[in-house]
Amino acid sequence: MNRKTELLEEMYVCFINTGKFPNRDDFRNEHYKDFDALDSMEGSSIIKNDNGLYIIPLVELAKTKFWGREKVICDRLLSILKTFRLNGHGKDRTIDEISQALVDVPGVEAKDIQRGLYYLNAACLFENTQTNPNTGDFKAVRPREEVLRYSTIEERIESLKNLKTKNTFPSTLLRALHSGSIKTSVNPWTEIQAEYDYSKLKFARQVNFLPPFKRGIVIRDVVQAFSCLKMGFYKPATILSGGVIEEILRLYLKHNGYPTKNERGNKRFEELVNDCKQYKLVGAGIANLAHAFRDFRNFAHLAKETKQRSIDRPTAIGAVSAIFSVASNLLKPPVSGKSKTKVYKFRLKKM
Repeated sequence: MNRKTELLEEMYVCFINTGKFPNRDDFRNEHYKDFDALDSMEGSSIIKNDNGLYIIPLVELAKTKFWGREKVICDRLLSILKTFRLNGHGKDRTIDEISQALVDVPGVEAKDIQRGLYYLNAACLFENTQTNPNTGDFKAVRPREEVLRYSTIEERIESLKNLKTKNTFPSTLLRALHSGSIKTSVNPWTEIQAEYDYSKLKFARQVNFLPPFKRGIVIRDVVQAFSCLKMGFYKPATILSGGVIEEILRLYLKHNGYPTKNERGNKRFEELVNDCKQYKLVGAGIANLAHAFRDFRNFAHLAKETKQRSIDRPTAIGAVSAIFSVASNLLKPPVSGKSKTKVYKFRLKKM
């Protein structure tokens, strides 16, 4: 057994025992002699840094020696969720309902069910989840239509492997930038949900203050930024992400009755961020995050880019992630503010 496998299994044991993956900084401090191995594992996406935790992707989890029993739990849950989906389209199913359906499976505890639901969620098989804000445990889930396609979790994992290894050529990207969608057999929002836990519907609801046409453009550019990132086009991914963030903030100011223009015309990105912070529409942390990627967005001007300051993969990853961070942390204005209450309904269309 090589050292990387040992480290991976140690992280997995932590997840099995506690229900949580290890803290990245703590794990690195305890394994300071393995920095090179851990960096290599991160670089090759065997593990991921997710909000300060070392997360193991589902495809990698399935390669470990502990997967056998976990697979049995997943397959049983998958069978139950398929029944739920057939009998109650679009309905959330509580943990109590799921537990009751598993009474005939000996030795399955509450923590086993939580792990199984985590795996299925990582496989993008839920269109909605409710979690306990204190523990992070699942309270209810809503199965997606995709659960009907698979008999076992292994079948779903194989489809995820194919999705990750499928080649996409620059000509595909050019068609996508022209038409507004990637022409592959895979819905890009399936990948986005796997990476960021955001479905198209969830994102659309969080920006429901956007008029339908503008919201369509924003959703299109989110897909294009993510697609550029996946294909290694880091600069366009970062610039597109900055544009999305700028438009979300501009229209959120406008939605709440605050000016988005001055004597020079439309306010600059920097001014929009400062106004949102001043009017308490975003917190200081989100304002700082938006400012950071506002600066990188200026790299659209070639003169701004140097050997010392350029756009790399970590920057692009952060930029795309920032879209969802901003959208999910928009604050409701004070009661005394100028808020407009109009929001727009969104119907999920097949992509």
